[in-house]
Amino acid sequence: LSREKLTRIYKETKFFEGPVKFNKEAVKNFGLASSIKTGFSQIGNNVFKHKELTLEDYYINRFGKQLYNMFIEEYLEKIWGKEPSRINSEWGAVAEKSLIAPVISTEKNNNRDYEKLPAPYATRYYYPKYGAYQLWETAADRFIEMGGSIHKNCKVTGITTGPNKILSVRCSADGDEFVVACDYLISSMPIRDLILGMDDVDGDVSLAAENLSYRGMVSVCVELTELNWKNDTQDYKTIDDIIPDSVIYISNPNVKVSRIQVYNNFSPYMIRNPKHYYLGLNYYCNEGDYYWSMGNRDWKKTVVNDLVKLGIIKSEESIIGYNKTKYSKAFPTYYDGYDGLDKIIKYLDKYENLYCIGRNGQHRFSSIDEVMKTSFEAVKNILGNVSTKDNIWKANEKNDEEGKLYNSALLSGEGEYKGNYVPLQKKIDFDNNEENKDYVPPRRMRRPMMTPIKKADPNKLSEPIVLND
Repeated sequence: LSREKLTRIYKETKFFEGPVKFNKEAVKNFGLASSIKTGFSQIGNNVFKHKELTLEDYYINRFGKQLYNMFIEEYLEKIWGKEPSRINSEWGAVAEKSLIAPVISTEKNNNRDYEKLPAPYATRYYYPKYGAYQLWETAADRFIEMGGSIHKNCKVTGITTGPNKILSVRCSADGDEFVVACDYLISSMPIRDLILGMDDVDGDVSLAAENLSYRGMVSVCVELTELNWKNDTQDYKTIDDIIPDSVIYISNPNVKVSRIQVYNNFSPYMIRNPKHYYLGLNYYCNEGDYYWSMGNRDWKKTVVNDLVKLGIIKSEESIIGYNKTKYSKAFPTYYDGYDGLDKIIKYLDKYENLYCIGRNGQHRFSSIDEVMKTSFEAVKNILGNVSTKDNIWKANEKNDEEGKLYNSALLSGEGEYKGNYVPLQKKIDFDNNEENKDYVPPRRMRRPMMTPIKKADPNKLSEPIVLND
């Protein structure tokens, strides 16, 4: 489906368009005095620049201390669990494009034409009718139709290497151990796990891999009978006047949640009850810390507290379903052992049939478009017998016109990427929709998105689903 993309920042009971830019609405939200102060702050810091040693220096030089304090500092600290003043400035160039782009940006094109802008700035995006999992189910089905096989629920226990090649992968499943010989190994597992699972790795490379760190995330989905946030825009029409945002970034030190997805706006076909509201709340933490280890009862209190404080609901009675998912390595970090990454990449590149792709496979924070591009580049190299891996490792560093066209083709509906646009305001007849009857979602996708809570036990959450790397 072709969807309209609206991303905003919620701060002090007001919505700011993301990326933040000074227009009439922003001045109204800021107030005249604050707007003037912010403007002079940005001009001053652009003229009298800090020496860029830390991430804090990087952003103050580009956006001024006022905007940095208002929108960037708290958001980054929530995600990384560390003050930006303690993170190396090198991280800024990556974060500005993939992490900070929806919040605040140096992008000069105010037309926001999705056919000319990189994907993070697009005003429209494609989304699978039955959710993101449909994309991977379809890819898997086509792979099998072409003669491939997929082994699920297998644990990789080791990787056998030769002088310049990966020879095989050792696996276990249902108590049995087996070996898979490799013509090519395409790895999206965390680099730390890849290195520590390989045979005969150099000691200094192994130590560098052990020092790499990751930031975890807990995602809590909720099903609501009410949503007090309403559509306050003129340009976006929505079903039942629901808030039009796809994603909302939360700038509020009094709540733990950092980002909220409004699933009703991703696809109306995913919604179990069209009269209810489905939100995804993102909480960032470290594996094993207080929030990661928190029990379901405490998680419920945290979610209810955040939703009430933000004014989304009036009381916990509005919440009738929960689902909690934990991701141990949601984001590779750019501190601690990150300075040893070049040494690791150099070591991995000596294996001519090894291709590292994806966010964790490259230990880089990339947007989904850039993550998928690493796969495309790897396949291109394999088919073309290209020995260098530079284009794969640097797939998320290109800012030229070619990179913009590459991303925009996926979003603009050109060529084979034609979409089936369903306007947000269109009512969906779930019982008599002929289009919907042609496709039967795979068993995995037919599961309810939420697990209802019985009235007799209002504190019980659905069992947590831990996604093992």
